[in-house]
Amino acid sequence: MCRHFGERGGEEKFRRDGYKDWKHMNTACYKHESSRAHQIAVEKYNNYRECNKSDCGTIVHQLINTDGRQSEVIERNREHIKIILDIVLTCAKQEIPLRGFRKHKDEVKNADNFLELFKLVCRHNPDIQRRLDAIPNNAKMFSHDIQNDLLNAASTLLLRRMKKELHGSEGTFYAILADECKDISKKELVAVCLRYVYMGSVRERAIGLVDTEEMTAEAIAKKIMEVVAPFELDPNLCVGFGFDGASVMAGYKPSSGPPFKMQSMCTVTLID
Repeated sequence: MCRHFGERGGEEKFRRDGYKDWKHMNTACYKHESSRAHQIAVEKYNNYRECNKSDCGTIVHQLINTDGRQSEVIERNREHIKIILDIVLTCAKQEIPLRGFRKHKDEVKNADNFLELFKLVCRHNPDIQRRLDAIPNNAKMFSHDIQNDLLNAASTLLLRRMKKELHGSEGTFYAILADECKDISKKELVAVCLRYVYMGSVRERAIGLVDTEEMTAEAIAKKIMEVVAPFELDPNLCVGFGFDGASVMAGYKPSSGPPFKMQSMCTVTLID
């Protein structure tokens, strides 16, 4: 299993090079059997074997299947990821952490928030549970990496919508807001927001949260420009800034620097 399904970073003597120390073979095998690399390889092998035994046939057959069954699998997976996405976005909207510190979820009654919410949905909708049981273990989408990918995709789509609102037909006036804060690890972060008018209503949107090692005016200005740059905003339409800590942000940046003037102010000043 480790030779055909093993990942790089595992024990190369079991995956590629071969084992030569026959005197300590038994000890090495017992140790390797309990390693995470071996367990992952065994899980991949089992999924591959079950896939070949299923009605869908081999992987190659599934890729070229034209009898309509593959479309049902695609639709099933599509409905499954909708549930995953709804739970992830709900947790993000309510500022609920997706996962906790527990490593062995099967040994505790209270798992991560994401898993507990999914179990709750399954209890009230048996169809979701049946669909989950039919999905292979390597396609359930419960991985932390998949959760992060979904959040990043949602963030990208939201930023695209903001950019479309800011440009519109002729563009709109806007103000830039920025403030610093510290996370739980005491790392300095800079939060950047845009305030603008869209369809007659004032909107204030957070567009970025970046870390910075320096809390000088120049360093903060660079971080703000990094966040604002993808929006391709017209500097002539910027009508105000809002910064907490006017003593740090005071001063005027020469023309060789960013296209915005960083002036001392504690609140946003809008020009009528």
